[in-house]
Amino acid sequence: MFDVNKIHSITDGKIEHAFYQYKNGQRPYKDDTAAFYEELRQYFDEMNVNEKLEYLYFNAEECSKTKSRTIALYKVLSASYLLKKTIVIPDPHTLNIKFYHELLYIMGLKEVEKDNRVLVEIDISIMNSLSYQINRLLNKKDTPESEIDQRIYELVIIWINRLLFIKLFEGQLISFNSDESAYHILDNEKIQSFEDLECLFFEVLGKKKREENSFFNQFSEIPYLNSSLFEKQDVETGQGVYHNGIMISELKNEPIRLYSSSVLGKKIKKDLDILTYIIDFLNSYNFASDEANVDENSSREILDAAVLGLIFEKLNGYRDGSTYTPSVITEYLAKETVEKTVLQKVNTEMGWKCGSLVDIRNKLDTLEQRKRVDEIINSITICDPSVGSGHFLVSALNYLIAAKKECEVLFIYGTDKLLKDCQIFVEKDVLCIKYGDGSPFVYKRKSNESREIQGTLFNEKRTIIENCLFGSDINVTAVSICQLRLWIELLKNAYYDNGVMETLPNIDINIKTGNSLTYYAKFEVGESIIKSNKNSSEVDSSDLASLREYRNSVKEYKSCSDKFKKKQIIAKIKQIKDNLFYNDAQQHLEDKKDSANKFDNAIEWAIEFPEVIDENGKFTGFDIVIGNPPYIQLQKMNNGADTLAKMNYATYVRSGDIYCLFYELAYKLLKKNGMLAYISSNKWMRAGYGEALRNFLVTKTDPVQLIDFSGEKVFQKVTVDVNILIYRKAENQFNTLSCIIKGSDWRNNLSDYVRQYAVSNRFDSSGSWVILSPVEQSIKRKIEAIGTPLKDWDISINYGIKTGANDAFIIDGAKRNELISSDPKSAEIIRPILRGRDIKRYGFDFADLWLINTHNGIKDKDIPPVDINQYPAVKAHLDKYWDKISVRNDKGYTPYNLRNCVYTDDFSKQKIVWKRIGSILRFCYDESGMFCLDSTCFATGDKLKFLTLLLNSPLGRYLLKDSPKTGTGDLLISVQALEPMLTPPISNNENYYFEELFDNYIQTSGTDKEKLNIEINTRLLDLFGFTDEERRFILLF
Repeated sequence: MFDVNKIHSITDGKIEHAFYQYKNGQRPYKDDTAAFYEELRQYFDEMNVNEKLEYLYFNAEECSKTKSRTIALYKVLSASYLLKKTIVIPDPHTLNIKFYHELLYIMGLKEVEKDNRVLVEIDISIMNSLSYQINRLLNKKDTPESEIDQRIYELVIIWINRLLFIKLFEGQLISFNSDESAYHILDNEKIQSFEDLECLFFEVLGKKKREENSFFNQFSEIPYLNSSLFEKQDVETGQGVYHNGIMISELKNEPIRLYSSSVLGKKIKKDLDILTYIIDFLNSYNFASDEANVDENSSREILDAAVLGLIFEKLNGYRDGSTYTPSVITEYLAKETVEKTVLQKVNTEMGWKCGSLVDIRNKLDTLEQRKRVDEIINSITICDPSVGSGHFLVSALNYLIAAKKECEVLFIYGTDKLLKDCQIFVEKDVLCIKYGDGSPFVYKRKSNESREIQGTLFNEKRTIIENCLFGSDINVTAVSICQLRLWIELLKNAYYDNGVMETLPNIDINIKTGNSLTYYAKFEVGESIIKSNKNSSEVDSSDLASLREYRNSVKEYKSCSDKFKKKQIIAKIKQIKDNLFYNDAQQHLEDKKDSANKFDNAIEWAIEFPEVIDENGKFTGFDIVIGNPPYIQLQKMNNGADTLAKMNYATYVRSGDIYCLFYELAYKLLKKNGMLAYISSNKWMRAGYGEALRNFLVTKTDPVQLIDFSGEKVFQKVTVDVNILIYRKAENQFNTLSCIIKGSDWRNNLSDYVRQYAVSNRFDSSGSWVILSPVEQSIKRKIEAIGTPLKDWDISINYGIKTGANDAFIIDGAKRNELISSDPKSAEIIRPILRGRDIKRYGFDFADLWLINTHNGIKDKDIPPVDINQYPAVKAHLDKYWDKISVRNDKGYTPYNLRNCVYTDDFSKQKIVWKRIGSILRFCYDESGMFCLDSTCFATGDKLKFLTLLLNSPLGRYLLKDSPKTGTGDLLISVQALEPMLTPPISNNENYYFEELFDNYIQTSGTDKEKLNIEINTRLLDLFGFTDEERRFILLF
């Protein structure tokens, strides 16, 4: 391999020219490679070149023997490397579409697109699929029709979660030990029926002490995990709210037709029994916790934990179309909040003024200081109140561990020694572990060094997951999936200690099912939930004892491996909560009796998580609230919106969206100086319904960062424009780091992009929040300083005529002549009319269209409605359209009359007319009495020639830049858009000058017109006193 630039410098381009001629048949020989190379050899001999060319030699055959070398070879030969092209680095969390669609098929589900959202629906037509069989069983058990779909979803997702977890676990065991049958779990020879599969779930993986028989002996090398994933759920047993249940053993191992493009290939012609199909399908892929554990020589496609998380997220979005938040977003939000929170808490606790994690590291001198910083990081609490698949919590987990390593407070588990001989960092939202020499870390069971690293990571993750990460979701399936993802994160670093694999903790108690936005008892940071029943302000000592018992019980539950004892602890926790909270909250229950049934699913933040309740029962709040709240219009929620209205959220607006309430909920959940980081729809920044939220943010929070992705697609198959907002629960400093995302460079590294392009903005009102550069901010200040809203000028702005039946009331010139010829009186009510498309800059193209102006009268001016009987020719014409004009909503006193229009007389006045919707702004001046259709708006009043010049200028375009837009990006220049436009006031003398400019501009052409255009723009910009830089910005906008 040679450097083409070096060759080009020697040959002066002659080789390229010769090759071009050869490829285009312009050499004496054709399709003769040997002849071409012989010609080049002679050319080099004649040149007598003495320079040496550097080259790279490699044997492609040798390089392609393993997967990692093949990948490296591909990178070297790629255009991005050879040509130094900038490319978007792919997200490692990329969905394996082939796997996902075949998995859906086996589950009996399918994807459908509705209202720009991709949903998952049940497909009962797939004979003997999981959903098909569950549906059949539920109907046999007389399950209410309204419950069947939800039950199907819950069951298939629970079962598939278990199977995917088992495959990851199996992949770990094989990588830790060897690829022997003893470490294979899902095997057709071992699992031959659904009864066997159920036994695997609950008797093998769900029990510490197993029976002795031929079936159990097959799994003697499979360790006990202690995961509640392998405990029977109420939906399976028929307990709790479920009147009957379905166990997986009730399924029939009946044949199912293979998926049309199955990974099993076309060799299998016949149908397979579904259990065989499931096992063969899963075994066709290489499951690994991460790429470091991948068998390079395996031909099977890799499915790691990150990819499975994406699959979980898509399955979780079956009802509302919730989408997987890209890793670049979750990584950014986690990094920004975790690192800043570590800094803030360490500085506060230690009395330091460090500016970075490296500063903390350099400040640490003693073991005691390191342990104290470690404790501080372990005290950080993070909550996602719409947790979904748990992606944000996993990203936060990674950054907490990376932060410890960066600060050098990551201790080898069980010792006072630092974990030094390895690198730990986050890259592309993945926690990367490497040895000191840079080679990937791979856990080796018999290596002490390897066990130290693996054991430390496992126990650090366990500590953080148990004590730092919390979440809730209204979707029970989402909660199950989040719990599963956190278990998988621990499973990645599972290890053997004295020949026994470490068991998993019961982390499910940290992720709650319920409506995060509803709660019976009000809660505020610093207030105690424990109230004395006596006439005393002191807290009852017995309640404090119960609180300690509650906290200890939760802690005991997390480490308990005895299934029976776990149930006892759960019952005990419920009893303590009832005594502590619900009895004291009786007044709240009574206040809400009228809606008690709607609050059954409430999340009681004041008592749910003892980790954020101090020893006196005070709610201390979370350090970080993070996530992607749901986007649901409140007016579409019906009774659900009524319930939320009773919660008295300051940001509640019936025409608004539920995500606004989550911004306010986060404030209540955060402790002082805590941080919120959400990605949400960006409509709140400008929409009317967002005014309440904007006011809340200005008055209650300190907005730290605002990133607007306006127009840049973030979510797959979702068209909503989004933003990132990060705020502190602190006094507003009116200094928000702001950035507008353009192009695709941000996908590689959002942090770098923001650092490069962000500017400071001051958001200090409930008005629209628009991100501006420094020059734009200066322009804005000058405009606001002297500009006056058009609605305060002596003008009137209105819509054009709406007929409700244009084909009846809008006629062409020929029809007009025909009606007047038949009855000359018809001319009295036929007027010329302009459409939006007819409007040009300063003038219009009249399309010879006419309005039958059978107006409805003007009561205030004693003008009666048009009597159609006085115009027989017009009446005869309209009678042909009777079926339309008689049923339209926009009719007057009779179907022949137009709707009320109190400003009908204004059409005869001098006016400005413009098209209401369009990508290009055009304003025309009319003094000929033209009527206008409802596709236009018009303004009458004073100084219209000046305003026409202004609106058609670059300055006018800039002043209207924040007007509402349609879904296709066209501007909506309605009455509401134009009325608030800040316009420079002018004196009468200035107005005379601009009128003269206007008249001259209309009458001239060619270069003179261009000179006048320059003069107009200059004089308009002079009105605001803009600098040269500001003028250039506006003219180029």
